[in-house]
Amino acid sequence: MRSNNRAAAESGKSEGFGDAFQEVIRLEEQGDLDAANRLQEIAGDRDKALSKAARRALYNLKITGIEPAANPSPQIPPSAPVRNLTNRALLTQFGGTGSRMLIFVRDDPHGGSPTLVSFLINDERGLLDLGSRKLSRRQVEENIASFSSKEGNVVAGIDLDYARFLLKDAADLSVKLRRPLPKGYSALQSQIGEPETVYEASPVFGMLNGDHVRADLSISRSPEALLEQPWFRGWLVDLKDLAPWVEKLIDASESRLVLDDAQKNQRAERVADDAADALLTEEALARWRRRLEDSAMVLHRAGCPQDAAEAFYQALSLQEVHTAHLAPFARAMVKRSFNVALAMLQKEEEPAQPPPGLIERI
Repeated sequence: MRSNNRAAAESGKSEGFGDAFQEVIRLEEQGDLDAANRLQEIAGDRDKALSKAARRALYNLKITGIEPAANPSPQIPPSAPVRNLTNRALLTQFGGTGSRMLIFVRDDPHGGSPTLVSFLINDERGLLDLGSRKLSRRQVEENIASFSSKEGNVVAGIDLDYARFLLKDAADLSVKLRRPLPKGYSALQSQIGEPETVYEASPVFGMLNGDHVRADLSISRSPEALLEQPWFRGWLVDLKDLAPWVEKLIDASESRLVLDDAQKNQRAERVADDAADALLTEEALARWRRRLEDSAMVLHRAGCPQDAAEAFYQALSLQEVHTAHLAPFARAMVKRSFNVALAMLQKEEEPAQPPPGLIERI
């Protein structure tokens, strides 16, 4: 539909009112309440072609949930704050690739069906995808429930301002990486609003007391046990990056030197240490720590206090080290990734078998 407006703008140049059509296009791309109010004024223009273009732009904005005020008042200064109707935010825990779903619910300004707005964000790649649908209130709740119905997923309500911060942070990362933002982002973001706070730390620190978690002996200290929980089973280092180290691990186990099992095991452990230090830099450790913190926040909000505390404990343990192989959680995740990679190789290369006990040993 925008192409029609652009075509009209091109033809309008020869008739002397191309600038007016350009304004219509700019307002439609601006996609906020102020733009809708101005388009409403242009729609009343005597020129039929210009009026039609403005009405078409208004219709496109209405689809995204943006409509002009019933009686726009010229007395209201342009800087007056626009009423923000987004009143609820939810978040899933991190997946193994660093992605999670951020969800907003926006009320209809006229009392109609609410709009469910979702964003797929990634802490390494930024804003990946988005979606927006008007649904009945029952359908909104059904859609939210469907996120948690999948095995290994959990979703919980979070502070609205923190949700806005996560969205902005993801969009800023996309811009920094020169990745294009998904189409429609600007219009949806204007409905959600800007965050009021820059969050240097996860809100989980306001929910759980670190000293109490460290002192609580009922909390499992085992990173291996945490990684077996459904929320964290997909957490692995990138298997493509791990591939050279898998080859080294296999070479270490198949050495022509006469080595007993203890010596082979020692060499395998050394490969795991080297892989952890190479792949989990200090920056990567900080990223995994934030993943643990925010996942603990979601689990806590979702009514899983034990799993939340265990995840938070591992996050706290990562604060105390800067070398990956010295961090039990980081090392456990690397070793688990080795096991997955070796199992995949075994399946692909049957009937060839990996050295007996290698997967269990590493």
